[in-house]
Amino acid sequence: MGVELRDPVILALAHRDLVLLHIWTGNPDRVRTHGQRAIELAKSSGAKGVEFWTYWGLAVLEGLLGNTETMAEHVDGAKRVAQELRSPVLGLRSAELAVEEAAATGKWDSGIIIGEQAIALARSLSQNTILPRVLVWTALIYLSRGEVELARPLVEEAWAVSGAGGPGY
Repeated sequence: MGVELRDPVILALAHRDLVLLHIWTGNPDRVRTHGQRAIELAKSSGAKGVEFWTYWGLAVLEGLLGNTETMAEHVDGAKRVAQELRSPVLGLRSAELAVEEAAATGKWDSGIIIGEQAIALARSLSQNTILPRVLVWTALIYLSRGEVELARPLVEEAWAVSGAGGPGY
């Protein structure tokens, strides 16, 4: 005996949660199927937060698989929704993925620009969970360019902000 759900927001949330689950259980086809449905439902119901996190999850999946063109499309979707919501924190979340995509594709100049802007925003918003990740991704681009002197302070700051090496490590 099944229960029929008619609330598109709840259905969108369920599909978004299945996106996140299947990213980590390793079933890309299920991620994409649930992602498409979550986005359709989120758009039709105005659930912008669900739409954002679905794009974000799809970008993560495609990045893990090395599908950088598709990743970039999903990052663009996430950025668009973050702008529509006027959310600097969600903008920061999509910027992190944009830096990763730029690092993977050799778009190092744009990756550094995005990374440096994201670092400044993360610092100003005290987003100390995401700040170390953006610092490290930006540092990796500098290292790829052989600019160790620019990468070192970013890695040192990431280490300090993350609490690595502190009590319990």
